[in-house]
Amino acid sequence: MSLNKIKLFLVTPIFSPGALGGAEKLAYEYADILQEELDVTVVTTTAKDYRTWKNFYKSGTEEIGGLKIIRFPVEKERNIKRFNKLHKKLINNKEKISDKDFKKWLEYQGRYSPGLVRFIDEHKEESHLFFFITYLYYPTAISISQVKTKSICALTLHDEPPAYFPQFQRLYTENISYCFSTLDELDIYKKIFHNTPKIFSIVGVNVKKPELTERSLILPDKFILYIGRIDEGKGISSLLENYTYWRNHSKDVPDLILLGGGNIPEIVPEGVHFKGFVSSEDKYNYIKKSLFLINPSPKESFSIVIMESWLFEKPVIVNSSCDTMKNHCIRSNGGLYFSSPESFQKIGDLMMNNSELRKGMGRNGSKYVQLNYSREVIKNKLLTLIQTKLNETKTHAMSQETDNTIHRKTKKLFLG
Repeated sequence: MSLNKIKLFLVTPIFSPGALGGAEKLAYEYADILQEELDVTVVTTTAKDYRTWKNFYKSGTEEIGGLKIIRFPVEKERNIKRFNKLHKKLINNKEKISDKDFKKWLEYQGRYSPGLVRFIDEHKEESHLFFFITYLYYPTAISISQVKTKSICALTLHDEPPAYFPQFQRLYTENISYCFSTLDELDIYKKIFHNTPKIFSIVGVNVKKPELTERSLILPDKFILYIGRIDEGKGISSLLENYTYWRNHSKDVPDLILLGGGNIPEIVPEGVHFKGFVSSEDKYNYIKKSLFLINPSPKESFSIVIMESWLFEKPVIVNSSCDTMKNHCIRSNGGLYFSSPESFQKIGDLMMNNSELRKGMGRNGSKYVQLNYSREVIKNKLLTLIQTKLNETKTHAMSQETDNTIHRKTKKLFLG
């Protein structure tokens, strides 16, 4: 069967073009790339906000950029206090989590959309393959068990406590095929789930330098940049503490601009500017005019934003606790990594005092992205993975049919 006749359902909790989140960008990029060769339908929810899961889009079918999208409503908005209470209880007793509590945790965690799950169950014979984005949330965790042998999952996996829940351990087995963003993510999978998948590929995310229209932005003369969620899990407190230490111990420290939504702290340190959500066009203008980018997150499965910075030949500073980003910097020679306020200060001073170092690292990073994460490279890897999965599915179906034939003939032989 030619690939253009293959029907694929791409299942993702949020599908919102222009979203800042890494998993959301990955979902959009993969859907856009795959629709060139396959019959792709995106199955998602009506939510947009990752914190509340409040319904934003209309439920039903729509089309964006030639993609067919089916949205299902979220039936429970996220109650953060209720979720945190249960989450703390389960994290402290991971080995003994009951299936009942796990299901409740999934519902509280969010994107609770039974309609989406029912759709997958009712259409599992209609689609040749299911491509799930991110392992952690209700749509994937409930639906993928129904279609394991026809599934590829881009886990966007971190080494984090929920991944060790026994229910996830039983769910994400070698029967599913996997799409990893980096070798580091594959290593995390092996560590947590204690197996090597039969079918997998290290794919990554297509990152391209956009056509840029100069925008008139009111900016400090010199500034460094953070882009992402304003969230404790993204290392924001650590970033502000390290930046303040640098500012208190060095001269001529540039201002720090943060782009993205979330919870802005009540006390904002001197030199720090929270700009909230901005358009993609403005984001790229901020990157172009910055000195370098900082990603303080301790857990990332890829980090699109450091790739975008490198395409503008801007170096990056990352958290050494995150092996994925640290190894991106080592492989590319496009950035440095900090482990303490003191190392943050030393790296910051080194960057500020050596413009040639900044330029060289920026160029190195740009070459790294173009070599490894161009659209054609990503497309070829995805299609190879899909073809391999289809071959396995076909072999499994033929084997099942042979078993059924033998069973029928044996039954007839003995029973007449």
